[in-house]
Amino acid sequence: MKTASDIGEHLYSLMKPHNIQYFMSLKYNIMDKGKINRARLDKLYNIDEVRKTHLNIRNFLKEAFGDIIIFFFIEQNEAYHSGDIICNGHYHTHILLNIENFNTIKPSAFLRRTLNKTAFVYFIDDYKKPYKVFYKDCDNITDKAIFAIKAVLSRLEWCKDYKKAVDVRKVYDLRNLLTKEDKEDTDGGYLLKQIKNMGIDKIIDYKNSNYTK
Repeated sequence: MKTASDIGEHLYSLMKPHNIQYFMSLKYNIMDKGKINRARLDKLYNIDEVRKTHLNIRNFLKEAFGDIIIFFFIEQNEAYHSGDIICNGHYHTHILLNIENFNTIKPSAFLRRTLNKTAFVYFIDDYKKPYKVFYKDCDNITDKAIFAIKAVLSRLEWCKDYKKAVDVRKVYDLRNLLTKEDKEDTDGGYLLKQIKNMGIDKIIDYKNSNYTK
């Protein structure tokens, strides 16, 4: 029987040639004008609805950046108590992404319109505290790319008006996100940590990602 680390190593072998650059976490907004949006929350309990928004994400990113390589992972929030009832948590999304050609000189029309409409985005520090960043203050290509990604994804209905909705980080150790050094460890790396509870076919969105089983 394959361990989570074995599966992680297999995924790593599939992704490594694609030079993955960015790791994203999307915590979808369940609030609307200070109240829980029940219709949206119901969709976030439905894994098929989450995968539908993955298609929207993929389309947005392709329109903004052209050729992309993208891998989607699904995580379930922790269960919580509502009185005497234990409620399962809703889903959120992690993404591994490679932008083939990020062009700051001649951006696509879609990206240009997005950047023109976006005064600032929120970056998230190591203490999970959001802070404003303006495009003019991004002094290197990585920060400009992260700004552009966040600006594009912040247009999605589920990500609007929530400072912590989109967190984007540079990938420095892809293997560490997928596996652990101890092959006998029953937990995988960060992206596969729920494999025992959810199973690999729930965690991975094969249809919208750039690999097959």
